[in-house]
Amino acid sequence: MALEYRYRTVDFRPAPDGWRTAWITRDGLAVMPMPGWLVQEEVEDDDQHTDDGRPTGHRNVVAGRIEDNGIEPIDYTTDREFWLILGPGEAEPTSDEVAIETSRRYSDGRLKGLLSAVPCPTCAEDSHYVSKLDRYIHLDGSENSSCWLAISRGATRTGESS
Repeated sequence: MALEYRYRTVDFRPAPDGWRTAWITRDGLAVMPMPGWLVQEEVEDDDQHTDDGRPTGHRNVVAGRIEDNGIEPIDYTTDREFWLILGPGEAEPTSDEVAIETSRRYSDGRLKGLLSAVPCPTCAEDSHYVSKLDRYIHLDGSENSSCWLAISRGATRTGESS
């Protein structure tokens, strides 16, 4: 008889006003109030599910979302539309941040619709500076880790150091 492990919700803690979840869909950004946090415990079952499971002593606290049948945990590993949790007073993502995340998820890697393109200081490719990340992102979706490493060392495309 094989053992299976799963989580079951054992408690709910309401979130204070201002907690929200942000979702990226093909239609853009959706920000919704977050009802609270679910406390879940891991249980082990036999493969016949003949009992309610035996607690293993491991617990998780996960964000909840409102579903038709109540409050369900957000599954960060399988729900492709979930993006992030915003705390009270935290600003919603900017339209440029939404465009970058949408592109990362749904396009061929090219960032479209960003009006504020500037040359990358290292390679001169069209890029966008994302202040939250404190780095430039290439608009064509190309790898730019070597550029931001060079920038962090103070190197520019002209070879000068700052």
